[in-house]
Amino acid sequence: MGVIERDETGHVQRVTMTFAPLDAAVSPSAELGGIVGKELGDDLFSDASVNEIAAS
Repeated sequence: MGVIERDETGHVQRVTMTFAPLDAAVSPSAELGGIVGKELGDDLFSDASVNEIAAS
């Protein structure tokens, strides 16, 4: 599921995505981080393995 929140001017303020199962969430995050991470900030995207996330 994806939710895009916009302000009154139409600018995107927040994008929230949920995925299941867990590996479905990790894979797109790692790919997006490689594509737009430098523009948006590397701390927005996960590059951890599914096992690392499940253990935390």
